[in-house]
Amino acid sequence: MWRFGTPILGKSQVAKGVTQAKDLYLQHHPTLPEAKIQMEAVCKAAILIVESGALGPHPVQVTLGGHANPDFHAREGWIGDQIVINIGSAPGQPVISSEILPQE
Repeated sequence: MWRFGTPILGKSQVAKGVTQAKDLYLQHHPTLPEAKIQMEAVCKAAILIVESGALGPHPVQVTLGGHANPDFHAREGWIGDQIVINIGSAPGQPVISSEILPQE
């Protein structure tokens, strides 16, 4: 199982925030190649969802997770491959990413 997420972000910061959260996770956790494939896909999906306006103009908090079996083959006693995307809008909440994300 893998999981990472962002603080509350403005819509324009989501792509950078999700990518940084994934990169930070990968720096500290040994990860199967199959899970890395999932992570790339789920990051792209989360960014697309937010940028589409599906959650309105409000800041959002993104949590992404999943599980990948080696070679994507089911194993007895293990859950199947899965991806979870949770994006919550945070109307009226302060955007705190300036304290978390490095300045460019």
